[in-house]
Amino acid sequence: MVTILLELKEVLHQLSAEEYAEKRESLLGSSIGMHVRHTLEFFSCLTSALETVTLNYDQRKRNPVLELDLAAVNETIDELSARLISEDKTLLLKAFYPKGPVVIFTSYFRELMYGIEHAIHHFAMIRVALQEVPNLQIPAGFGFAFSTLAYLESK
Repeated sequence: MVTILLELKEVLHQLSAEEYAEKRESLLGSSIGMHVRHTLEFFSCLTSALETVTLNYDQRKRNPVLELDLAAVNETIDELSARLISEDKTLLLKAFYPKGPVVIFTSYFRELMYGIEHAIHHFAMIRVALQEVPNLQIPAGFGFAFSTLAYLESK
């Protein structure tokens, strides 16, 4: 997680506050900041679940400051990176579906993997918007799944 979040910081460091917060047609009316907020909040849910044992992405705290304030984003990334642990832990995942709530056992490592894949999915969308920003250096693998990068390297 730390690696992809540091890569995100590297990309965001090149943006102005206006470029970060601008709502874009290429993102169907959302902004780069909205995708970043959403991504960080999933990791925040996971790190908070280490204390409570219950994980619920649907009831995450939405922080609109993360859609506008790049300094707050950098601070949040640093905080999330510091809260990582190196041992697995059983968690209860709660989710809401049309036929009612679901509760299943999961693990910290499983959800960390999910969070990374979820982040990469949003980074792919962010990459589309970044291509509209002149003079921006986008890391070659930004927004690509690790398996896709491995496949492309093998060709």
